[in-house]
Amino acid sequence: MSWKLPLLALFIIGLHVGEVLIFGTSPTGSLIANSLQLVACAIGTVMAFGAARRGRGVSRPFWRLIAAALASWGLANVGWMYYENWLHSVVPPISIVRIVFDSQGVFFAIALFLDKERDSERFDAETL
Repeated sequence: MSWKLPLLALFIIGLHVGEVLIFGTSPTGSLIANSLQLVACAIGTVMAFGAARRGRGVSRPFWRLIAAALASWGLANVGWMYYENWLHSVVPPISIVRIVFDSQGVFFAIALFLDKERDSERFDAETL
């Protein structure tokens, strides 16, 4: 296993810890924290799509669903940053941003309930 990815992950975690210690909950700290989270999310999404491309059988849809869950979280985080860092307000209780944050659980649930017995690369009506 290559050491590049774990080192990158530790570097991002170290930056996040440093950001919290230096900037705390200030607007600058919030922007940096959300940006670091987006970078980590993008790396995770790319890695999951790469795993789907290399996989065979049921592992392909599994990793695609994981990538979709991570991508939906990243998209929701962009919306959260818009409210928090651009508008300087709290995300409304009824907002598409909150809905998209909650949608990632659906992708994880579908991934967990894939039928490994069929070992199919395709989704069918039963899976959906």
